[in-house]
Amino acid sequence: ADLACTDGQLIAWSDESTGFVCANDADTVLTEDEVDAMVSDNGYAMESEVFSSSFLDLTDVPDGLLDGDDDTQLTEEQVDAMVADNGYAMAADAFSGLWSAITSIPDDIADGDQVLTEDEVDAMVADNGYATTDETASLLAEVASLRARIDELEESEDSTGGPIMYGDFNVNNSVDLAALEGFAEVTGNLTIKAGTLPDLLALADLTTVRGTLRIEDNASLTSLAGLDAVTTVGALVIDQNASLRSLAGLDALSTIDHELLIRLNPSLEDLSGLSNLTETGWYVVVTNNAALLSLTGLEGLTSVGSFAEVTNNDSLTSLEGLNNLVEVGAAFTVEYNDGLESLDGLESLVSIEGAFQLWHNSNLASTMGLTSISSLGGLTFAHNTLLTDITNLMDVASFTGTFQIYLNSSLCDSEAWTLRDHIRGIGGTIARVEDNAGC
Repeated sequence: ADLACTDGQLIAWSDESTGFVCANDADTVLTEDEVDAMVSDNGYAMESEVFSSSFLDLTDVPDGLLDGDDDTQLTEEQVDAMVADNGYAMAADAFSGLWSAITSIPDDIADGDQVLTEDEVDAMVADNGYATTDETASLLAEVASLRARIDELEESEDSTGGPIMYGDFNVNNSVDLAALEGFAEVTGNLTIKAGTLPDLLALADLTTVRGTLRIEDNASLTSLAGLDAVTTVGALVIDQNASLRSLAGLDALSTIDHELLIRLNPSLEDLSGLSNLTETGWYVVVTNNAALLSLTGLEGLTSVGSFAEVTNNDSLTSLEGLNNLVEVGAAFTVEYNDGLESLDGLESLVSIEGAFQLWHNSNLASTMGLTSISSLGGLTFAHNTLLTDITNLMDVASFTGTFQIYLNSSLCDSEAWTLRDHIRGIGGTIARVEDNAGC
């Protein structure tokens, strides 16, 4: 405002000057009315409106306190009335603790019985898979059997002097073969099917195979060297080993509990290596070994528990190698051996419990190798085109089955009839004697 006021003056507005001026008498004090007017709009209470603190000035006092009563003790009726609406039970409603006061008791315990009858127990556990007395006895017997088997295996381990491979084991490559090194026994089946495996030398400690020792499809094996300690097998199968020329390596084998099967080994020339084998529990089958020249190697075999077969071995000329075989427990079949010329090798054979069967041996001329045979369970000769001599069979003393001789083109029917009459005389059943047109 461009004012130069002196000490004590105030700047004030002047309507007269229509602007700010230096004033000596500026009004700085409010009147009482002005103050009242100012504060009346800010909610301040007047002295007359402030609570006096007197009980008598209270309004809306509850009826129970209007007289200023300081009695805070409720009567019993007031308490009862107060709690009646809060779900509290009266003493008369509380459980007495008496069994007779309980309601909705299940039927099974209504009489307070705490002991189940035997029938109730049986009914309760019948649906929970518990074993009965009979089942328990069976389980205990099985446990005892397993315990005995374990003891047997432990004794076996002691006797073999080496570790045991439990269960079946397959050798499919050199790694598998190495894994079996040092083991003395396999309790299950041992299958060696390894293609190009060169030898079995890693099995030098093996003495026993409880199941089947199966050696098959090993194209590179030329012998069984490495099995030299094996004495006992459940069964022996030597099948489709293209280069195998000898069974050397099985020389210690003395026991085959079940069967011996030698099949489709095109390079095998003889059975050398089985010379300690004396008997088999089941059958012996030698079949489809194209290069087999003789059965040499079976000289120790005296008994075959079931049937025997020598079939489809085209290079075989005789049965030499079976020279000590005495009995066959079922049928003995010699068939489709195109090079077979005689039955030499069967000189010790006394008994064949089943039928003796000669089929399709195109070069067989005589049965003269059967010099000791006395008991047959049957006889069938057929399609042996050069067979002419069966006279030694007139020595058979016991015959219990069917007699058939037919289609042996070099054999005289009259000779067949002579044998037929002999067989009929000792109880045989004649089925067919015909078309033996050699006379």
